[in-house]
Amino acid sequence: RDGEAPSVQFGFIESKTDIVQRSFWDLLYVFTHKKIKFIGPDMFYEETMQWLKDYAKMFPNFSVMLVTGSTHTFIYKTDFYSAGTLGIVAGSPPEHPTMWKWVTDLVKCKHAPRVCHGEDCPPALEANAALPN
Repeated sequence: RDGEAPSVQFGFIESKTDIVQRSFWDLLYVFTHKKIKFIGPDMFYEETMQWLKDYAKMFPNFSVMLVTGSTHTFIYKTDFYSAGTLGIVAGSPPEHPTMWKWVTDLVKCKHAPRVCHGEDCPPALEANAALPN
């Protein structure tokens, strides 16, 4: 809840079109509506962005790294060290940290910025995209 732990940094690492999360959504939809409907990458991204924008408004200590692509997990792979907002191989542009640097800052309770790359990134998530000095 807002204000309960303002000094604790928390965050998400999220692929823009996470294939496992989309499949899970599809499965839940079948069980709850008794019919098949698939969530496409655009709709998934739009829904995810709404949740993340709400978190960003409510919690100033919320951080997110949005990764271009559909990869579900990063931590157990060597991609963790090369991944960034441009994807698992391309890393990040100079103005964004790589994933391992972002996570390190988050764990050390330093400022881990909200980072997203591309024209499709909502301004609410780019508000503090630049790395602090």
